[in-house]
Amino acid sequence: MDAYRPLATAFSLTLPTWFTKSLRSLIERDTNVLNNKSKRRLEKFAKAAQISFVERALLKDDNQLLFEQKNEAKHRRSVKSIVVRKAEVMSYKAIEEAQAKLAKKE
Repeated sequence: MDAYRPLATAFSLTLPTWFTKSLRSLIERDTNVLNNKSKRRLEKFAKAAQISFVERALLKDDNQLLFEQKNEAKHRRSVKSIVVRKAEVMSYKAIEEAQAKLAKKE
């Protein structure tokens, strides 16, 4: 009954391991009495459940990432900026002169 292995893996995202193992053993035991058509339906259901759990986990990860990004942006906005001096547009020559003055100070 390998069709139920992914289902058990998907359930382990939210349920304890002992519960998923016992649930899997119950399903395997009960499927012995089912005909092929019912087994195929159950396999389709297991596949749908697996996809649903994986999509839920991915959405949860995306939400966590967005939450962290939002908090980071809030933090940046809450920090006061300190003005050291006024900005000015400088030519290349003025930049060289300023670097020379800085080098002389050091």
